[in-house]
Amino acid sequence: MTAAVGQANPFSNASEYNAWQFVIARALDKVQTVSVVQVKAVNTGAQTVDVNVLVNLVSGDGLAIPHGVISARPYYRLQGGTNAIICDPAVGDIGIMVFSSRDLSGVIAAKGAANPSSARRFSWADGMYFGGILNATPMQYIQFMTGGVTIETPALTISGSATAASLHANNGWSGTFATGDSRTVTVVNGIITNVA
Repeated sequence: MTAAVGQANPFSNASEYNAWQFVIARALDKVQTVSVVQVKAVNTGAQTVDVNVLVNLVSGDGLAIPHGVISARPYYRLQGGTNAIICDPAVGDIGIMVFSSRDLSGVIAAKGAANPSSARRFSWADGMYFGGILNATPMQYIQFMTGGVTIETPALTISGSATAASLHANNGWSGTFATGDSRTVTVVNGIITNVA
Protein backbone atom coordinates (compact mmCIF):
# COMPACT_ATOMS: atom_id res chain seq x y z
CA MET A 1 0.00 0.00 0.00
CA THR A 2 1.38 3.43 -0.91
CA ALA A 3 1.54 6.39 1.47
CA ALA A 4 -0.75 9.39 1.16
CA VAL A 5 0.40 12.10 -1.24
CA GLY A 6 -0.79 15.57 -0.31
CA GLN A 7 -4.48 15.40 0.63
CA ALA A 8 -4.92 12.23 -1.42
CA ASN A 9 -4.81 8.70 -0.06
CA PRO A 10 -4.57 5.30 -1.81
CA PHE A 11 -8.36 5.23 -2.23
CA SER A 12 -8.81 8.74 -3.66
CA ASN A 13 -8.95 7.46 -7.25
CA ALA A 14 -10.14 3.93 -6.55
CA SER A 15 -13.48 4.72 -8.17
CA GLU A 16 -15.24 7.57 -9.93
CA TYR A 17 -17.21 8.24 -6.72
CA ASN A 18 -13.99 8.49 -4.68
CA ALA A 19 -12.42 10.80 -7.24
CA TRP A 20 -15.40 13.16 -7.18
CA GLN A 21 -15.54 13.01 -3.39
CA PHE A 22 -11.87 14.06 -3.31
CA VAL A 23 -12.48 16.97 -5.73
CA ILE A 24 -15.51 18.20 -3.74
CA ALA A 25 -13.65 17.94 -0.42
CA ARG A 26 -10.77 20.03 -1.78
CA ALA A 27 -13.24 22.67 -3.03
CA LEU A 28 -14.87 22.79 0.41
CA ASP A 29 -11.43 23.33 1.95
CA LYS A 30 -11.57 26.85 0.48
CA VAL A 31 -14.89 27.71 2.19
CA GLN A 32 -14.50 29.75 5.39
CA THR A 33 -17.32 29.80 7.94
CA VAL A 34 -16.16 30.57 11.51
CA SER A 35 -12.73 30.52 13.16
CA VAL A 36 -11.02 31.50 16.41
CA VAL A 37 -8.71 34.50 16.00
CA GLN A 38 -6.42 36.74 18.04
CA VAL A 39 -6.39 40.53 17.72
CA LYS A 40 -3.07 41.95 16.47
CA ALA A 41 -4.08 45.61 15.97
CA VAL A 42 -7.14 47.79 16.68
CA ASN A 43 -8.36 50.91 14.87
CA THR A 44 -11.08 52.35 17.13
CA GLY A 45 -11.78 55.23 14.74
CA ALA A 46 -12.65 52.89 11.87
CA GLN A 47 -13.91 50.18 14.29
CA THR A 48 -11.73 47.54 12.66
CA VAL A 49 -9.22 44.95 13.82
CA ASP A 50 -6.31 43.06 12.31
CA VAL A 51 -6.43 39.42 13.41
CA ASN A 52 -4.50 36.19 13.12
CA VAL A 53 -6.40 32.90 12.74
CA LEU A 54 -5.30 30.58 15.57
CA VAL A 55 -6.15 27.26 13.87
CA ASN A 56 -3.16 26.59 11.62
CA LEU A 57 -3.45 25.35 8.08
CA VAL A 58 -1.87 21.92 7.59
CA SER A 59 0.02 20.77 4.51
CA GLY A 60 -0.61 17.42 2.84
CA ASP A 61 2.37 15.96 4.71
CA GLY A 62 1.12 17.21 8.10
CA LEU A 63 3.25 20.34 8.54
CA ALA A 64 1.70 23.37 10.27
CA ILE A 65 1.32 26.49 8.12
CA PRO A 66 0.51 29.57 10.24
CA HIS A 67 -1.91 32.10 8.78
CA GLY A 68 -0.98 35.60 7.78
CA VAL A 69 -2.74 38.59 9.35
CA ILE A 70 -6.25 39.42 8.12
CA SER A 71 -6.43 43.21 8.10
CA ALA A 72 -9.09 45.87 8.71
CA ARG A 73 -12.06 43.68 9.53
CA PRO A 74 -15.08 45.33 11.21
CA TYR A 75 -15.75 44.39 14.82
CA TYR A 76 -19.01 43.98 16.72
CA ARG A 77 -20.28 46.58 19.15
CA LEU A 78 -23.53 46.15 21.14
CA GLN A 79 -25.56 49.04 19.77
CA GLY A 80 -29.17 50.03 19.15
CA GLY A 81 -29.76 53.33 17.37
CA THR A 82 -27.52 55.91 19.02
CA ASN A 83 -27.20 53.83 22.22
CA ALA A 84 -24.25 51.51 22.75
CA ILE A 85 -22.06 49.69 25.22
CA ILE A 86 -18.56 50.64 24.12
CA CYS A 87 -15.93 48.04 24.89
CA ASP A 88 -13.46 48.05 22.03
CA PRO A 89 -11.19 45.03 21.44
CA ALA A 90 -7.61 45.12 22.70
CA VAL A 91 -4.45 43.64 21.19
CA GLY A 92 -4.14 40.05 22.40
CA ASP A 93 -7.89 39.43 22.73
CA ILE A 94 -9.20 36.12 21.43
CA GLY A 95 -12.56 36.03 19.70
CA ILE A 96 -14.64 34.65 16.86
CA MET A 97 -14.36 35.65 13.20
CA VAL A 98 -17.37 34.84 11.01
CA PHE A 99 -17.05 34.91 7.23
CA SER A 100 -19.76 36.19 4.90
CA SER A 101 -21.14 34.13 2.05
CA ARG A 102 -20.55 37.09 -0.33
CA ASP A 103 -18.07 39.96 -0.74
CA LEU A 104 -18.89 42.56 1.94
CA SER A 105 -16.65 45.39 0.76
CA GLY A 106 -19.47 47.28 -1.02
CA VAL A 107 -21.75 47.14 2.04
CA ILE A 108 -18.92 48.27 4.33
CA ALA A 109 -18.11 51.23 2.05
CA ALA A 110 -21.77 52.26 1.64
CA LYS A 111 -22.88 51.40 5.19
CA GLY A 112 -26.02 50.17 3.46
CA ALA A 113 -27.27 47.87 0.72
CA ALA A 114 -24.83 47.21 -2.11
CA ASN A 115 -24.04 44.58 -4.71
CA PRO A 116 -21.12 42.25 -4.03
CA SER A 117 -17.95 43.92 -5.31
CA SER A 118 -16.57 40.63 -6.64
CA ALA A 119 -17.48 36.96 -7.08
CA ARG A 120 -15.67 36.17 -3.82
CA ARG A 121 -17.55 33.70 -1.57
CA PHE A 122 -16.86 32.49 2.01
CA SER A 123 -13.49 34.24 1.86
CA TRP A 124 -10.93 35.09 4.55
CA ALA A 125 -11.26 38.68 3.26
CA ASP A 126 -14.91 38.93 4.33
CA GLY A 127 -14.62 38.29 8.04
CA MET A 128 -16.34 40.12 10.91
CA TYR A 129 -14.94 39.98 14.46
CA PHE A 130 -16.97 39.10 17.54
CA GLY A 131 -14.75 39.27 20.61
CA GLY A 132 -14.59 37.69 23.98
CA ILE A 133 -13.73 33.98 24.26
CA LEU A 134 -10.82 32.20 25.97
CA ASN A 135 -9.59 35.47 27.53
CA ALA A 136 -8.22 36.30 31.00
CA THR A 137 -10.48 37.21 33.93
CA PRO A 138 -11.58 40.84 33.48
CA MET A 139 -10.42 43.42 36.02
CA GLN A 140 -13.19 45.92 35.19
CA TYR A 141 -16.72 44.79 34.38
CA ILE A 142 -20.48 45.13 34.69
CA GLN A 143 -22.16 41.93 35.89
CA PHE A 144 -25.93 41.47 35.76
CA MET A 145 -27.25 39.08 38.42
CA THR A 146 -30.64 38.12 39.82
CA GLY A 147 -30.09 40.28 42.93
CA GLY A 148 -28.72 43.36 41.19
CA VAL A 149 -25.90 44.73 39.06
CA THR A 150 -22.24 44.67 40.05
CA ILE A 151 -19.93 47.33 38.67
CA GLU A 152 -16.23 46.65 39.24
CA THR A 153 -14.18 49.71 38.35
CA PRO A 154 -11.68 52.12 39.89
CA ALA A 155 -13.80 55.11 38.74
CA LEU A 156 -17.34 55.45 37.47
CA THR A 157 -18.81 58.52 35.83
CA ILE A 158 -22.52 58.76 35.21
CA SER A 159 -23.63 61.71 33.12
CA GLY A 160 -26.91 62.99 31.76
CA SER A 161 -28.28 65.92 29.82
CA ALA A 162 -28.74 68.19 32.88
CA THR A 163 -26.09 67.36 35.45
CA ALA A 164 -23.33 64.81 35.98
CA ALA A 165 -22.27 62.80 39.01
CA SER A 166 -18.89 61.17 39.39
CA LEU A 167 -18.43 58.17 41.64
CA HIS A 168 -14.98 56.91 42.57
CA ALA A 169 -15.78 53.34 43.50
CA ASN A 170 -13.84 50.46 44.98
CA ASN A 171 -14.88 46.95 46.00
CA GLY A 172 -17.62 47.19 48.60
CA TRP A 173 -18.52 50.87 47.92
CA SER A 174 -21.93 51.84 49.32
CA GLY A 175 -23.93 55.05 48.98
CA THR A 176 -26.38 56.99 46.83
CA PHE A 177 -25.88 59.47 44.06
CA ALA A 178 -27.99 61.44 41.58
CA THR A 179 -27.89 60.86 37.86
CA GLY A 180 -28.25 63.51 35.18
CA ASP A 181 -31.93 62.69 34.69
CA SER A 182 -32.83 63.37 38.37
CA ARG A 183 -32.88 59.75 39.48
CA THR A 184 -31.23 58.46 42.66
CA VAL A 185 -29.05 55.36 42.48
CA THR A 186 -28.42 53.30 45.61
CA VAL A 187 -25.29 51.13 45.79
CA VAL A 188 -24.70 48.57 48.55
CA ASN A 189 -21.33 46.78 48.71
CA GLY A 190 -20.62 47.62 45.07
CA ILE A 191 -24.04 46.41 43.81
CA ILE A 192 -26.68 48.77 42.42
CA THR A 193 -29.77 47.87 44.46
CA ASN A 194 -32.21 50.61 43.52
CA VAL A 195 -32.79 53.31 40.92
CA ALA A 196 -35.65 55.71 41.74
